[in-house]
Amino acid sequence: MKVEQYSLEARSRAIGMLQAGKTQRDVASHFGVPVLTIKRWWKKFKEAGSVADRPRSGRPSSISTVAKIVMKKAAGKSGHSARKLSKQLTRKKYPVSERTVRRYWRNTLGLKAYKIRNERVWAENPAEVPKAFSVKFPPKLMVWGMMSYEGLSQLHVIPQKTSVNAEYYVEHILEEVCLPAINRTATTGSVLTRRMVERRSDSIFMQDGAPAHRSARAQKWCREHLPNFWAKDTWPGNSPDLNPIEELWGIMQQELDKKKPPSNLGQLEKALKRTWASISPQTLKNLVASMPARVSLCVQLRGEYIDR
Repeated sequence: MKVEQYSLEARSRAIGMLQAGKTQRDVASHFGVPVLTIKRWWKKFKEAGSVADRPRSGRPSSISTVAKIVMKKAAGKSGHSARKLSKQLTRKKYPVSERTVRRYWRNTLGLKAYKIRNERVWAENPAEVPKAFSVKFPPKLMVWGMMSYEGLSQLHVIPQKTSVNAEYYVEHILEEVCLPAINRTATTGSVLTRRMVERRSDSIFMQDGAPAHRSARAQKWCREHLPNFWAKDTWPGNSPDLNPIEELWGIMQQELDKKKPPSNLGQLEKALKRTWASISPQTLKNLVASMPARVSLCVQLRGEYIDR
């Protein structure tokens, strides 16, 4: 990354941090630049009283003033990913790409991405990241669900103190939840009752690398009941960005966070199933349609985190 890509505002903030007593190493770590860069900025400030660049010609910024204001206001707030802001601004006739949003946050505003629940919040430091609401000893449940371009399976809630081994996974999830959902034929109705796929022969069943999924029994069941599925050696070892259902879990978490936290397992189960059933068909279509771009971006970033 070129030093010149950092705005005067970001460099001035770095100088302010140094003047406040931060070490050059701390400031360099905060902005993600070499310590030598911070030394150069500090030297320039002491000699010239400014870290501004010399006047030069070049292509002006293509980011509109409105887009800059929106991106700046989104800093430090949850629910404002680069993808969402890009879509929002483009829809309002202020086109800006996801990459430009991330670059503006990182290079111009000097922000860093911090993880909170299932999303990333861009902020200057961890103290500015909103805390995820939590309660002491919150109730927890393990669930299994399946999504497609057209619908959802029923949400299966795994009983407390139950180990999801190969036997349980095949008999209670694949047999009782997965197969009935795949066999649905209705073309209308809710996402929980309409067909999952138009033609089973054109569909591909994907599951992650959980031990029960990779078991010989589960793999055999899939070969016998599903026309096409990704065998255990097809799915990458560590690839949450390549599974659109991970995004769906994140959407569910965001919706649950808007409501009063459940105080017991019964309330939590009802809230989970109600939220699952409220997922819109368009959300499913958008998630599946994102796969080509998601795979391409993952290759470009060599497996690094995708802000989607």
